Amino acid sequence: MKISTRLRYNAAASVVLVCLLFVLLLSFSQSMKKQIETYNYANELLHKTSTLNALTHEYLMKHDQRSEKQWRYQFDDIMDSIGRHENSEPMTRVLNNLDMLKNHYNKLNIEIQALKAMDPKAISEEESKRFKFSKRLLSDQMQICSQRILTHVFRVSTEASQKLDELRARSIYVLLLFGGFMVFITVVNAFTTLNRIARPLADLVKQVNVLEKTDFSKGVPQETMWDTPNKNDEVGRLWAAFGDMKIRLAKAFGKINRELKERQSAEQEVRERNAQLKELQDMLESIINSMPSMLVGIDSEGRITHWNSEAERQINLNMAQAQGQYLQDLLPALRPWLKKAKGTIKEGRPFKSEKQPLEINGKEIHADITLFPLVSGRRSGAVIRVDDVSERVALDEIIIQSEKMLSVGGLAAGVAHEINNPLAGILQNMQVVINRLSTELPKNKAVAEKCNTSMEAVNAYLEAREIMRLLSLIRDSGERASAIVDNMLSFSRMNRPQPERRSLAELTDKTLELAASDYDLKKKYDFRSIKIIRDYEDSLPEVMCEAGKIQQVMLNLLRNASQAMTNGSSKSINPEIRLGLHRNGDMVDIEVEDNGPGVPEELRSKIFEPFFTTKDVGEGTGLGLFVAYFIVVNNHHGSMRVESAPGKGAKFIVQLPIEQPRS
Repeated sequence: MKISTRLRYNAAASVVLVCLLFVLLLSFSQSMKKQIETYNYANELLHKTSTLNALTHEYLMKHDQRSEKQWRYQFDDIMDSIGRHENSEPMTRVLNNLDMLKNHYNKLNIEIQALKAMDPKAISEEESKRFKFSKRLLSDQMQICSQRILTHVFRVSTEASQKLDELRARSIYVLLLFGGFMVFITVVNAFTTLNRIARPLADLVKQVNVLEKTDFSKGVPQETMWDTPNKNDEVGRLWAAFGDMKIRLAKAFGKINRELKERQSAEQEVRERNAQLKELQDMLESIINSMPSMLVGIDSEGRITHWNSEAERQINLNMAQAQGQYLQDLLPALRPWLKKAKGTIKEGRPFKSEKQPLEINGKEIHADITLFPLVSGRRSGAVIRVDDVSERVALDEIIIQSEKMLSVGGLAAGVAHEINNPLAGILQNMQVVINRLSTELPKNKAVAEKCNTSMEAVNAYLEAREIMRLLSLIRDSGERASAIVDNMLSFSRMNRPQPERRSLAELTDKTLELAASDYDLKKKYDFRSIKIIRDYEDSLPEVMCEAGKIQQVMLNLLRNASQAMTNGSSKSINPEIRLGLHRNGDMVDIEVEDNGPGVPEELRSKIFEPFFTTKDVGEGTGLGLFVAYFIVVNNHHGSMRVESAPGKGAKFIVQLPIEQPRS
């Protein structure tokens, strides 16, 4: 027999047994319900008859209207309760006794009413005795009937309780009987299932586990073969199906292994290529991000597709924030170049424009702009390269200005030479005039006498007209002009740099004379109104240096101090510059200190950088302190620093070695 047929028979038998059990349980439940109702009714009637017995006793004792009314109400309630249920032998006896109790009550009531109707004085002793005897007799009979009713009702209640207990015991017995039968049927089904289904399936699972661990790429081992236990039932056919599946799996696994090896080889090759591409991409990305130029990739519609690190630094936006946005929104300065970029994409040729003024993130710069077309399949775009050449432009302007200044310096040197010659003649002739007016020279006295006068009279006239004072002023002015020309020639002389021992005090004084004759310092910053304090240490040794370069350093420091103290809102009320020269071991310190606004802390680290300036555009190149720092540190192996506090001025300290180290 097939397993499925056997299981269907067992299931049908189980369903029939469950239905029979359900019918029996339904029948027992109906009987139980009816018996419980009978038991409850008997208990209720017992309670009511007990109450009637107590009311009967009370009525016989009092014979008042209230007790009579209660007795009648309880009696009628008992009669109604008995009338709603079937009659049985005990209930018939109860009804008979109730009828007798009713008759005795009526008779007793008649006697009492008759006694009440008679005149108490007209009643004889014999009639009184008869009434008392009749009343006592009827009362005893009512009590006897009431007690009988209570006894019969108690019997009914006891019988109902016994029947209920019997019905419960019978229900438990039937349930246990059917439960045991159901357990027997379940055990039989389980045994059948175990022998015909579970054990073969367990064996099949073991074989499948062996099959799971089999490496089919090496063939089908003999230990994985098995015999079909019974081909007539479902489990047997399942065994046979697994056997066929094993053979097909071996073939499929062989094919899969071959394809897997080919796929793994191809995937390994793809991974290696992807790794190479990723390495190349990272290298290109690193090269692009390490470039100092700003590179922006755009598509044909002007949306940003790429954004290197320099662009992120300039615009303060990373690649994720900039990608997909329009170029003109993030870089309005490049809006005019969008049309040119589209033309570059269309023509396929790069375009370059140099030294274009741009404003990027609020900063004005000069930039070389190069446009490169990009064409990749169906997509096209362009790369915009922006090179900040502001420093180069500034350097070009400085070079031009330096060439101009060299020309001016050469012209000034030539003019100084031309001025120096007639100036020397003026001074020499002025000295001759003064000598010829002297009263101490005999020659002067002899010539004066020939002219009928005396040198005393001539000198008296000259003194009276202050001519000698004017001649002295002319000589002093000529000598001062000669000194200025000498300083200019010394400062502008293009000799080969050669260190020599020089007195720093002398160089400082000559630099002050140059500063006093500087046109910008006189006209723009009123250098003559600045108080100069000389703080020179005595017996300073001479220092090995290039005099012209050291003068250039001090002149730059004096010019910066003058500008700081006389510029705009930071103008000092009593500007003064202290020049200090002090020995410091093997070094000599040159101190240039002013009482201006000072240098903010955030600017001190940048003050010696090239092209750094706090002046307005066109007023400074940002190279003065840089050149001074270069001269001191690189050319003279010294050091240069600044000390400052806001509102308390600035002090630049230049340290020069007394002896230059041998190279």
